[in-house]
Amino acid sequence: MGERRFWYAAGLVGLALLIVVWRLRAVATPFVLALVVAYLLEPLVALLETRQVPRGPAILIVYLALGLLLSLLWVSVVPSVVAEVDNLARRLPSQSQQWNAAIGEMLGRLRLHTLPEVVQNALNAAVGRIEGMLTGFASRLAALLVSTLSQVLNLILTPVLAYYILKDRDRLAEGIVTVIPASVRRRAVELALEIDRTLAAVIRGQLLVSMSIGALVAAGLVLLKVRYALVLGLLAGLLDIVPYFGPVAAGIPIVLLSLANGPWTAVWAVVLLVAANQIEGALLQPRVMSRSSGLHPLVVIAAVLAGAELAGIFGMLLAVPVASVGRTTLLFFLRPAAGGGPAPSPPAGPPARPAAPAAPAAPGRGRRGGQRPH
Repeated sequence: MGERRFWYAAGLVGLALLIVVWRLRAVATPFVLALVVAYLLEPLVALLETRQVPRGPAILIVYLALGLLLSLLWVSVVPSVVAEVDNLARRLPSQSQQWNAAIGEMLGRLRLHTLPEVVQNALNAAVGRIEGMLTGFASRLAALLVSTLSQVLNLILTPVLAYYILKDRDRLAEGIVTVIPASVRRRAVELALEIDRTLAAVIRGQLLVSMSIGALVAAGLVLLKVRYALVLGLLAGLLDIVPYFGPVAAGIPIVLLSLANGPWTAVWAVVLLVAANQIEGALLQPRVMSRSSGLHPLVVIAAVLAGAELAGIFGMLLAVPVASVGRTTLLFFLRPAAGGGPAPSPPAGPPARPAAPAAPAAPGRGRRGGQRPH
């Protein structure tokens, strides 16, 4: 009775907390970002702790190494990316003429220049729509960079909050555990550990896979001599976090910008994207992600669409982790009903204890008496 009431209350508190965070998302943003940063940096801090480095200095060492890496990237990569984004935004109108010429050349080679006028108009309209989409993307990306720089307070608060979360992790965990009733404390800790393992596979693994895919696509585009290779590689890495839809959305501008170098360059760009997708599915994900989300593709697609409807691009990014946590939680509570969980073992223990003292008491006096019937 007490256990069921606790889980009902925990569910209601969790739902209320999500609603509060959503309603106060402007205030909660640095705290949520700090949780994400702390979660990602925890393995590095734990690794230093195994080398006999105290936790506080270990966090500072990780911060220092991360700051040096970000400074190096800022000096070497960010100016090139910003210059490419600006150049792309200025060249898009003239770039569309090259796309039209390249598409016309491809259609001529395929002897499809006698297409009906309706089909030709639809093709021209599609090219115009794609051009407008890319122009809007470039302007939104520039606006995103400006808004990111304007959120200086959040950028300063996030590492500070993450430091205290990492440093006081054990104290925070003990504070939460002491609130949980003793009768359900063991199962609550087991559920938290399973959720932690699921998030570790989905978030950390997918982040590393996406970075690898972005670097691979950028290197391939550099070899193909496609302009804006850094921007397109960064876009491919960021959108790769969104399953199914992300690679397709990143592939459209990559192929279109490759058309400026000729139709064969666009064909090789498609080959590059397909090869990157195969490498991700066959090599990177099985090796990097220790445990997958375990979600069916239909569930993943439904979760991504629901996240996009509720919170836009951020909802799409959070859809798979949230759905994975929901699956882990559901399986955890269904396991005892199926008879395979650890929960049924505690009730079986106490009945054996009263029987143990009773057994020695009876034969204590009556060894000889036990022989009377014989």
